[in-house]
Amino acid sequence: MIRIATSDERFPTVTRPAGDDGVRHQRFRQITCAACGKVGETSAGTGGFKGMPPEVVAKRFQRMGWKVGEKPSKDLCPAHATKVSPGYTVAVDEEARTITRSDTGDQLPLTRQNRRALKITPGQLRREAERREKEISRNPYGDTPMVDPTPLRAEDPPKPTREQIRKVQDELDARYDIPAQRYKGKMSDKALAELLNFPAAWIAEERERAYGPDDSEALRQRAHDLEVLKGDLAGVAAKIERHVEAGMALVDEVNALRKRADRL
Repeated sequence: MIRIATSDERFPTVTRPAGDDGVRHQRFRQITCAACGKVGETSAGTGGFKGMPPEVVAKRFQRMGWKVGEKPSKDLCPAHATKVSPGYTVAVDEEARTITRSDTGDQLPLTRQNRRALKITPGQLRREAERREKEISRNPYGDTPMVDPTPLRAEDPPKPTREQIRKVQDELDARYDIPAQRYKGKMSDKALAELLNFPAAWIAEERERAYGPDDSEALRQRAHDLEVLKGDLAGVAAKIERHVEAGMALVDEVNALRKRADRL
């Protein structure tokens, strides 16, 4: 049982008009989050809170997802009350019906028993669903996973969404020569990634999955090696030609010397 002061002292009261007649008024009890300063209210209608124990007011706020502490400095709004213990938080995925702990990455089924054990309120579930809807609305491609228990390492590229994968597939269908097992023209994984502004790993992974290994890079390397070889052969041929010409000149010189010797 939370030991708190009287209702008037523990939860400040504000009064507002309940209608346009200026006669009826409605009283509210307020609670303030010690973490962010957010103010919550609960009302008892036009009858007021006369005689209502502070524990009853506290329970009203608790049903709204608030954590009511022993004193105002320990009150937490639903957003900050999701910390179930120092050291870890929980994230709820209602579509997958799972609860994920941040410290261990364990995924638990979203059952009533687990909700009670981790002190997850209906208000938290509602706010988690609203947050997910806002997240999806901000992402034009959709399908962004809300909970990923395995944090990405710095060197890991983000995972593509289904819409992004479909975009890669469409481009591959248009730019990949399936019988030749390579890209058409000068296209490559890197060039296609730059065209779509996607990580090259996405392109390579989907191309490997759909069409197998790409021979384009190997063919380009072989073509480059052939050009280098042609240049080297041309250089050697030029040297040989120069040596042949020099040899022929020496032969002519020897013949001329022989003719001079014959005349002596």
